[in-house]
Amino acid sequence: MQHTAVTESVNKLSGVANTPAIATSAGAADAGKAVKADPDGRLENTFREATTGDVTSPAGSGALTIAPNAVTLAKMAKMSTNGFIGNSTGASNDPQKMSGATATALLSASSQSAKGIIEIATTVEMDAGNDDTRAITPLKLAGMMQRVIKQLDNDEMLALRATPINVLLTPGADKAIVVHSAHFVCDSALGAYTEPDTNNIELRYAGSTVLMTIEATGLVTTGDVQARNQRAAVAVATPIANAAVELFQNGGAEFGGGNSANTFSIIVFYTEVSTIAFQF
Repeated sequence: MQHTAVTESVNKLSGVANTPAIATSAGAADAGKAVKADPDGRLENTFREATTGDVTSPAGSGALTIAPNAVTLAKMAKMSTNGFIGNSTGASNDPQKMSGATATALLSASSQSAKGIIEIATTVEMDAGNDDTRAITPLKLAGMMQRVIKQLDNDEMLALRATPINVLLTPGADKAIVVHSAHFVCDSALGAYTEPDTNNIELRYAGSTVLMTIEATGLVTTGDVQARNQRAAVAVATPIANAAVELFQNGGAEFGGGNSANTFSIIVFYTEVSTIAFQF
């Protein structure tokens, strides 16, 4: 607001020493508005208009207030990279920049019923199997027990001696498959198989070490649905690197009988292990 220049003291204008005077402004925009002088002779507009925007002030007041929600992130002070804004002091305080470690330390641990932060388990912790507060990565999980499902049709069953069926493919260099157990289901309800001699079914490294032998009599010869679950028979075995695992019929001749609708299903539980030195 602009006012007409005053060259004489306010006391002279009022005629009374040390007494505030009343004058009028002569600015085009503020014509006729009252102006008072304080005891020191300074002019003060007693009718200051209200200010609006990011910073506000009521009419006639010199107090300025930051409007609610007016301070955007762009108006805040610059912050160095890779930081969080928060308060880690444990009491009411000004906001501060926090590192990632400081920020995550404020988070609660996750559980089955609550979201939060969780630590990745080491191989030793994973093998111990007694910690329910850490997570396992896919890479470490790959070293734990896995399973594969395979189903043979009637033609494959009748040729199982001459043509073994791969259940697990070769795992790759410096790796071996360790079979723990297997579950078998034979559905021969429409036609039982016959055994020309003491035929049995083997799960073995391809053309090599037998991992388990499954008794065929009663499993494939009854003309109904039969199930078996069996653990690996060898208590101590030497894993063979990069060897497939196959299903083989070890009798002197092929199975007979059967029906085109028959199926023989197998689930193998296994682990892939290293055959060279490794570190935890």
